[in-house]
Amino acid sequence: MALNSSHGRPQGQTTLYGEGLHLRALNVEIGSDRYPQADDSFPPRIAHWRCNLTALSQRRNLLFVACSELIYVWEPAGGSQTLGPKPEMIITPVIKEPRGQGYIQPAFPHEVNSILVDDLGREEVLLLVTDSGNVCGYRVEAIFSALKRGGESGKAKPLDGSEVDPFFLEYVGASAWGLAIHKFARLIAVTANTGLVTVFAFALVNSASGKGEETVSQLEEDDEFTDYGQTWLHIRTSEQFKQLRHLMPERHRTRNIKLTYTGHFSNIPSVTFLNCDLDPNGTWMVSTDIDNKVLVWKVWESLGPFNVYYFNDVTFRAFPNTLRNDDRGWSVLALDPRTFHFLKSTEEACGGPPQRRMKDGQAVLDLTKLNNRVPDASLIYHYFPPAVKAEPEETVLPDIFGADCLIGGSGGEWETRNPEVPYSNLGSDSADAFSHQAVDGSVRVDHLSEDSASDTGTNAENQQVSNHQGRLSALVDEDEADTTVPPGHGPLTTPEFFQFALLEALGGDVHEVEALLGENLAHESDEDDQYVEDQGMPDADGDPFDSEEASEAEATAYDVFDPPVNSDFPILHFSHTDIRLIPHPFASNPSVVCGHPLRQPFTHPIASIRGFDRFNMVKYVPEHGIIVAASQKGRAVVITLTESKAFGRSFRVDWIVPQESQEKYGERPLVPLLGMAVSPMQGFEVPPDIPYIPRNSEDDDSSLVFQFKETSAPSTSHIHLDSETSGLGSRSGSASGSDSQPQSQDQTPRRSTLPECHAQATRAYQPEESWRGWNPSRRYRLLLLYTDHTVMSYEFWYTWNFTLSAGRGAVGDSSGNGGGDGDGVIGSEDEYLIL
Repeated sequence: MALNSSHGRPQGQTTLYGEGLHLRALNVEIGSDRYPQADDSFPPRIAHWRCNLTALSQRRNLLFVACSELIYVWEPAGGSQTLGPKPEMIITPVIKEPRGQGYIQPAFPHEVNSILVDDLGREEVLLLVTDSGNVCGYRVEAIFSALKRGGESGKAKPLDGSEVDPFFLEYVGASAWGLAIHKFARLIAVTANTGLVTVFAFALVNSASGKGEETVSQLEEDDEFTDYGQTWLHIRTSEQFKQLRHLMPERHRTRNIKLTYTGHFSNIPSVTFLNCDLDPNGTWMVSTDIDNKVLVWKVWESLGPFNVYYFNDVTFRAFPNTLRNDDRGWSVLALDPRTFHFLKSTEEACGGPPQRRMKDGQAVLDLTKLNNRVPDASLIYHYFPPAVKAEPEETVLPDIFGADCLIGGSGGEWETRNPEVPYSNLGSDSADAFSHQAVDGSVRVDHLSEDSASDTGTNAENQQVSNHQGRLSALVDEDEADTTVPPGHGPLTTPEFFQFALLEALGGDVHEVEALLGENLAHESDEDDQYVEDQGMPDADGDPFDSEEASEAEATAYDVFDPPVNSDFPILHFSHTDIRLIPHPFASNPSVVCGHPLRQPFTHPIASIRGFDRFNMVKYVPEHGIIVAASQKGRAVVITLTESKAFGRSFRVDWIVPQESQEKYGERPLVPLLGMAVSPMQGFEVPPDIPYIPRNSEDDDSSLVFQFKETSAPSTSHIHLDSETSGLGSRSGSASGSDSQPQSQDQTPRRSTLPECHAQATRAYQPEESWRGWNPSRRYRLLLLYTDHTVMSYEFWYTWNFTLSAGRGAVGDSSGNGGGDGDGVIGSEDEYLIL
């Protein structure tokens, strides 16, 4: 069931693709400029074939980069987010099990595989996992305080991070990869190559619970329970878990508990919690493995999975022309349903008319063919060699009396053509020398991801001609290994090249491509899809889901399978190249799919990024309803979470970075991506968490006391809320009238847990922020760090200045503090992003 906004969209306002979301490039800091060879400066050693090795703090201006076995701490400077050659601090992580063996490089077993910065309780923490299976955690505020003390005492940089003590040290037995944190429930999840998911549940001190100590003492008397390292109570078996549930039914933990979950049988690169106030006790967890399976867990109900999705199974291969059948799972996210932007139609929510398919009698939206609508995104990389950007002339004082003076006038030609995208004035040598070594000889399709550049000796004049009229010897395609350039063709002309490119992309023959080019390229047809049962499905150019009949039918289906409030959350899954949206944990199939949004054939094979095409870096920005997902091949996609009344939740691709306007000048290095990080810009940092969590019995706040009702078995039309969702509100129309009547004989007051109190206090806590009142939304920065130490930085933000219909006035309060707006007034913050 769609969770719609309480405000409708202003009448008379036409929604445009990407409306409201702005993105601009800030700077390109070339790695060879940061560490020039002439200065004999040696860059940090990089570990390859890892997951995300960078993270930004949301509360402090700190960037963490994992370089081999060390953590480098930087402070991005200025609006261009410059790093420079020297970090602020270097941290050597403490290792709990020094004898742990490495999986990727046995000679360097303690190299970092992944890092994560997120809130744990009221504190922001940095977590890292190593190839030897060690896990280490630091408090971000402790690192910031050490930097501040070092600056005040005049210590030389980089500072020694040994003075910062870790708060968390563990070992999970084998190479560790996935990391997740639940803020309110104080949970840390770690996945490893053992096929196990380990959850560390920190103690929740709650004086209102009178049987916490008794519970722990009973558990410790059992010889089967292991007191792990005098710190954790380790729950391994189902019998132990049943005893834990029986003795601690209200989740008032007064002891650290370690739980081991089984269900995967291969490496697990990603795990996530439903980390929001809808699930304060940390009930839901989701993970994915390299067999492309997605497992949904109920943390406090079983050590086995609640639901399993086999995306490589034959039953899921309904769209062979869209999704890969031999894929691997790399990232997964559990999403807050309130962060979806509500739009008028399905076409607006998807960024264009999607292909509508059927799977097991349910509608599935296929967004693959909408990928070519993304602005300033290249579909084919053919900038060999890159164009030369005009260097600015030497700065001289202008003649203010001259006829050609531009003071007070419009900018130059470049600024006029590119008013929204400021780039740095760096030369064309932004990509390193290795990236631009040409590979001679014939090019086969199986080398698409083995891209390289052409000879650097070609001059700039020839480049300008080749961009528009040059001949290309081949089109490289990694997904069609047996396809080569058609025989009898010599060097392709530009029309032939694009015709052949469309042929490869659409999977048809030349005549079909010509027909599409000549008549209906904007309205692709699904009639040739022999794998999809689309009988009775409407054409793509209409929006059948907007009809009343379709809406009523879909609403009826949702009424039957309407999950509880904290169970109605979507899951976004990323594989090597594809994206799937699962509407909720009870769904049998994904409802929205998008195949290969970052697909980009190269006209020359580049060996440096061969085999790195994988979505193994994702960052969720709930405040803006945005997800940034990066492929290690070197690009990232900015996804907006959307929702329409007709279909429900969906998503659309709004931006792809680096942009084409950067690639053609060689600003994107053709080397693997080291990491991707997202955080607020300087001056827009997230304020500190709530200073106090009211939870004692003396607190005179009835909103913190939950009433739990015993209910009968769920009916066929709805599912009742259980104890873990009590106090979070009921779903509209999900319970019958008799269920809402008080039952005094069964009603017993239940003191809320610490996570529930924290979640409620967080919802009510609205600290003052200096940027409110003069900026429409919080501005975020996106940093892409490459293995050659090049840094590409971007900024994105939202503007909510929608014009009201006639007779209703203009935009109202811009403070965004959630105050009560008067009738006819709409705040400048997003009225369709429910938070």
